[in-house]
Amino acid sequence: MQTIGSNTSTLLQSPKISGPTRLVPCKWPAQSLPAQQYDCPGIPAIDRKSIIVSAAKGASNGKPSSKGFGAAKPQKLGAKDTCPCGSNLRYKECCKSIHTGVTLAPSVEATVKARFSAILKKDVSFLLQSTHPDFHTFHYGTEPGGALRALQDDLWNTVEHYEYDNLKILKTQPGNQPNEQYAVFQYSVYDKRTPLLDDQGNKVRKVQIEQSRFLQESDSKMWQFADYKLVEVPEALAKVAEQQARDMAIQKATTPLPPAAAAEGQ
Repeated sequence: MQTIGSNTSTLLQSPKISGPTRLVPCKWPAQSLPAQQYDCPGIPAIDRKSIIVSAAKGASNGKPSSKGFGAAKPQKLGAKDTCPCGSNLRYKECCKSIHTGVTLAPSVEATVKARFSAILKKDVSFLLQSTHPDFHTFHYGTEPGGALRALQDDLWNTVEHYEYDNLKILKTQPGNQPNEQYAVFQYSVYDKRTPLLDDQGNKVRKVQIEQSRFLQESDSKMWQFADYKLVEVPEALAKVAEQQARDMAIQKATTPLPPAAAAEGQ
């Protein structure tokens, strides 16, 4: 297994730099809360969405009305609304419930996406929670779980100084034990401290392919990141991936919301 070098950044952490230590409390899974409801005077408590959609349909055979809300207009998902994992869903409808402990990532693939999203959301608590104690031994050479302070510092370094984008899960496969699985995925990374631009003024991002090992915790059933190795990316593949990254950025900026979701946002 390859360790992190001085010029290497993984989805977990990046090269450590000097600076003040920042410690954060871990957010352990909270109890599931009931779906939010809205009380309207004289009307039973119902979903706000159903009120808006009903008003938007109008009174003529379900066709959009020229009055009131009218037809739902497609809306573009802003960068702050879209989940960073690349699902093209709203963050609150995707990884947020995993980050807050309301739901558990159902698979290793979902765990990779949730960790990727957590980096861009600067949710260090979730990254700590979804890291297996064995990673401390693998990376820092301590006993399992014995390098929490160093791990926190490295994670803060990652979320503050690196940009990640264009996550693509290539494959997942079982390990040698029932609670062990591997995930191979590709992403692009950009060091904000050394901003490099190409001839067109676009950010120069490094494409990396990573194979990570995950272990499932026996009690909580949470999949946790245990160790990794980086896979060498051929130059030709890197160029193709960089072009795909630019195309995906354009696509995300122009993707409209479904009519129902657009009506909900009005």
